Amino acid sequence: MSFDIKKWKEELLKSLQEQINNKITEFYQRADENDKKNFEELIKRAPIEIPLNLFVKYLNEKIQNNQTNPDDFKRVVNEYKDLALEIQEILEYAYKNATGNNKKELYTLYQSFSLENAGKLAEKLRNIGFRLKNNNEVYERFYDKEKKRPKGIAYRIMELTRLGKRSEVFFTLLNEFQGAYFPKELAHAFNPVYPDELFKTFIYSFLSGILGEKREGGEEE
Repeated sequence: MSFDIKKWKEELLKSLQEQINNKITEFYQRADENDKKNFEELIKRAPIEIPLNLFVKYLNEKIQNNQTNPDDFKRVVNEYKDLALEIQEILEYAYKNATGNNKKELYTLYQSFSLENAGKLAEKLRNIGFRLKNNNEVYERFYDKEKKRPKGIAYRIMELTRLGKRSEVFFTLLNEFQGAYFPKELAHAFNPVYPDELFKTFIYSFLSGILGEKREGGEEE
């Protein structure tokens, strides 16, 4: 059976709409009472269709009412930041299962979207590295708390990354994550669709998160 790109696009849009609805519903369930009042009408429409611009409207109203608490905006951003990576995975699956001209067209779309999405992936990898500070078992494989400096393996990964040796970097990282969850986003960094310079950016972003020191406000430097 040939790949029907028109039907696939329709299914993709439907899938994305469902994901958006789910994200909004999850956000509502975790919101405080004041925020829930603003979402009442929004949630009623969730099973049918919720245009994303309604969510933007909600944020604009916050601004107009001088309710510019950064936490409100951070919560909204965090709900949606993973969506781009999910779309990328869908595109990858689609082009790998297509044939002929459809395969070429979908691969071009996948490649373009992946490159546009690179900044989001780098940020996510940095955040993943930062959160690993709370996992002593993994963190102490990269950082010596007593000497307050990175361990030798961290420098080795940096050097292998500088040389562009993806396979060696991958297996070195995999070894350091033995017995622990290996983040799928970190695996994405090794996708051949990304050129060497982006690959290096991804790995350095991850390392800067796990090795950086906290600044005031909880962010690392």
